Amino acid sequence: MRHISLYNKGDMIIGRKEEQQELLRACNSEYSEFVAVTGRRRIGKTFLIRETFGYKFAFQHSGLANQNTRAQLKEFRQSLLRSGMKKCRVPVDWSDAFFLLSQLLDQQESGKKVVFIDELPWMDAPRSNFVSAIEHFWNGYASARKDILLIICGSATSWIINNVFKNHGGLHNRVTYRINLAPFTLLECEQYAKSRCLGINRYGILECYMVMGGQVALRIQRALRLALQESAALRQCSCNTWYKACGHDARRADKRRQHHKQRTSYKGVGRLGSLWIYPKIQPRWCRHPQGCSLPAC
Repeated sequence: MRHISLYNKGDMIIGRKEEQQELLRACNSEYSEFVAVTGRRRIGKTFLIRETFGYKFAFQHSGLANQNTRAQLKEFRQSLLRSGMKKCRVPVDWSDAFFLLSQLLDQQESGKKVVFIDELPWMDAPRSNFVSAIEHFWNGYASARKDILLIICGSATSWIINNVFKNHGGLHNRVTYRINLAPFTLLECEQYAKSRCLGINRYGILECYMVMGGQVALRIQRALRLALQESAALRQCSCNTWYKACGHDARRADKRRQHHKQRTSYKGVGRLGSLWIYPKIQPRWCRHPQGCSLPAC
């Protein structure tokens, strides 16, 4: 079996050396391995996996957000075709989909076959029996071989914990590597700022880190800096766009705000709720620049 080492990718990846070594250790194992990568949204999970393996996978798929089982199966078929399957029908259900995946892997050359499934929680639509299908794929096919590396990834960490880590059925204690990506340290934030030429000194990095923490702080400051150069672009930013970028539902947030506005009495409203009702008492640091239509943080 060909041994895969950590090749030089320059400064593409900041930090994450231990996580890369874990992925490569699983890839160079003598047996099939089941890897789960978790972490908050936009922390760099997909980027880390793709850079570590050089964007070369035996099969790669990403789930669709807010779609039913039929749409998920159609996209899974497209991923099979992109991975080299010549003819492929639309799977009937998830058990049929993973059967087609096993056929694709059987057609490929010998060596470690890396199967990367991104945004796994999105694929589990209501009444789709997705969990039982992936259980059968791992227990009946992948674990019976020595050349499969299954990597699952998703921002919905609670779903992975409840349905994979704490599974009492076929996936109980099946994950061999658990990799959780933590936010950047101050040193890694400084390295990231220098690599992206953000022009932020250490004091600015420290301020962003204390408010928001990790890599997200630098990206938001960069976006604000670019937007402030064109004030019109900042005024056109919608609340829905920023809510979706943070992984929240804008409609629920609007309903919550309307509910607080309808309350006539201050009694019973928490401190956070009072900030929405009385924006004048918001602290200075949580207000947006003048002229911005965005809600307060």
